[in-house]
Amino acid sequence: MRFLVIAISAVLLHGCQKTDPSQIFLQTYATQVATPYYWQLVSAADQLHSTTEQCDSNNPTDFITASQSQWQNTMSAWQKAKTVRFGPVVDERIDWEFQFWPDKKNLVAKKMQPFLKQAEPITDEQMSKSSVVLHGLSAMEYLLFDPSIVDSANPERLCESVQWIGQAIAKNAKTLDSAWALLQPDFTAPSETSDQFTSIEIAVAKVLDSYLVTLEEFANRKIGDAIGTEQAPRANPYFLESWRSQHSWQNIAANISAVNELFTQGGFSQYLTELGFTELEQQLQSALDVMNTAADAITPPLFSTLEQQTEALRQVQQSANDLRYILQNDITEVLNLPVGFNDQDGD
Repeated sequence: MRFLVIAISAVLLHGCQKTDPSQIFLQTYATQVATPYYWQLVSAADQLHSTTEQCDSNNPTDFITASQSQWQNTMSAWQKAKTVRFGPVVDERIDWEFQFWPDKKNLVAKKMQPFLKQAEPITDEQMSKSSVVLHGLSAMEYLLFDPSIVDSANPERLCESVQWIGQAIAKNAKTLDSAWALLQPDFTAPSETSDQFTSIEIAVAKVLDSYLVTLEEFANRKIGDAIGTEQAPRANPYFLESWRSQHSWQNIAANISAVNELFTQGGFSQYLTELGFTELEQQLQSALDVMNTAADAITPPLFSTLEQQTEALRQVQQSANDLRYILQNDITEVLNLPVGFNDQDGD
């Protein structure tokens, strides 16, 4: 039914494309980017949940191996879905339920270990009342990828933990998808009566804000924190996101892919062209090409090659910040958008 609604909406709005490019952009972004991202997250999370349900405490090693690829698929899906940084994902703070990062104090391991060593079965009440640190993909990564788990964890407690977390991730993915479906009509047709999107400019600004935060996060936190600065290049692989799973670069690659998809299937390039900002669109595309070229030079896994690839990663960081500068300054100015991004705090 939702596929049918999207198809009909696209047909109905196609005729007004020349007179209302902002409306078309919002509709295109919602149906071709945000909604598919949430569907993909639900699908991946469901598969992860199904896999965790098969955990066998008599043979945890085989289960862990079988579950790792499902975790990777779910993390990649989350990395795209989290680029939609407005609506239910932030209103209901579901983002923290999905992933706790950065974790420079290793809280995931410290808070999970007592559960894995306790004598009594882990209860739903225990996990529900536990820290958000233990509810999402970061905790699941620790259970599936940390080499100490198989030898140190009680197999029964391990299965109970992964099953509860797998169920929680799947439940949160469905909650996020359902909440977005309810919000989408307000987003695609802003009005003064809307709680969040009282004008088209505000709705477009929410989208742009999301990608400014995404670019800042992967450039200056996921890359920058790990490689250090040019003045103090103290590379630390433990500052990488998802270092246990060796999935750090795949996370960044998913972020970069999402930025590209804003311009392509999300319709932002076409939106700028229809508004007459062809030169700016070309400038953005050029900056995007530079970032993509820099990203193509990276070879995973980063954890074991961080020092050797520091300069190449710095090129990715710089190109992402160059693209962000154009979006944050030139684009918001010509579109007269009330963007609230602050590169000091990530809001």
